[in-house]
Amino acid sequence: MTAVLKKPSQAQRILKVLEDASGAWVSGRYFIQTMMISQAHARIWSLQREGITIEASDFTDEYGFKSYRLLPKDTLF
Repeated sequence: MTAVLKKPSQAQRILKVLEDASGAWVSGRYFIQTMMISQAHARIWSLQREGITIEASDFTDEYGFKSYRLLPKDTLF
């Protein structure tokens, strides 16, 4: 019998990167070009709908990409 390994979803992969960044900004460009997740914003939106607090930057990089960061659970706007 062969064990089947389940790959993490794109949303899980994005969440892991944001967690590893420890509150630092991560460019949307990184998700798209390095992680090969073409619909990164949709995955971030789905994480937000699950109650995960992800902040989108007001700024963009020179290529027009926003950045994202994971906020602590007790952070209020």
